[in-house]
Amino acid sequence: MAVSSVTSNAIQAYFAQGQNQPDDTQSSPLAALQRKESSAITQLSAYGQVKSALSDLQARAQALENQSKTTTPTMSDLKSAVQDFVKSYNALNATVTVATADTQQTQGALANDLRVAQALSAVSKAAAGANNEATRALQKIGIVRQSDGTLAVNQNTLENAFNSDRANTLSTLSEVGSRVNQATGQQLNGNVGAKVNSLTSLVNELDTQRTTLQARVDAQKNIQQLQAAQLAAINGFSARNAVATYFGVASI
Repeated sequence: MAVSSVTSNAIQAYFAQGQNQPDDTQSSPLAALQRKESSAITQLSAYGQVKSALSDLQARAQALENQSKTTTPTMSDLKSAVQDFVKSYNALNATVTVATADTQQTQGALANDLRVAQALSAVSKAAAGANNEATRALQKIGIVRQSDGTLAVNQNTLENAFNSDRANTLSTLSEVGSRVNQATGQQLNGNVGAKVNSLTSLVNELDTQRTTLQARVDAQKNIQQLQAAQLAAINGFSARNAVATYFGVASI
């Protein structure tokens, strides 16, 4: 009976000790590391979307810039290039707006990060030109900046401008395309590109740390389970001996 009591106490002490070991609960080091990695992945995803939007706009800006270099650009070609540029410009605006949202209802992944807002501002200033001269020039040919920062195209005004003053229309679009091309390139090679690279490195590092810690936790759990099984077996053996001893004494 004494052996059984000692074994029972040992098992209770073992499980009490196990409660203090690393596990998958919200307070464990592993869970904290998983939350940190998840946050970094979310930020990287948002930055990736901004980078993609910048890359697309750069390509559209280059196409717009090249319209003036075409020997015989058609109205159809020009409308397509302008529409693609405006669509891409507005997509960047929407992507940054969602990523940086900071309201009671919505918290964007990059709400506390000024880099992407600064990137959009740089592109917007490039499109507007010095003292908003390009904004006024674009408006004359049917491309209007709206109150939310997006662009809209009046196809009739654009067509009339192209037919009445093709050279000036192409020059205006080429200059805007050139500046936006340069601005997007600076952001891709500067703040935005650098942040994407740093977040990629961070995610990889955290993934390695999590994998290593998970392996340690799993190994410790396996040891605990093995010890528990061994102690349970010892406890059962002791209990059987105690019963046998009891009946042996009782039969004397």
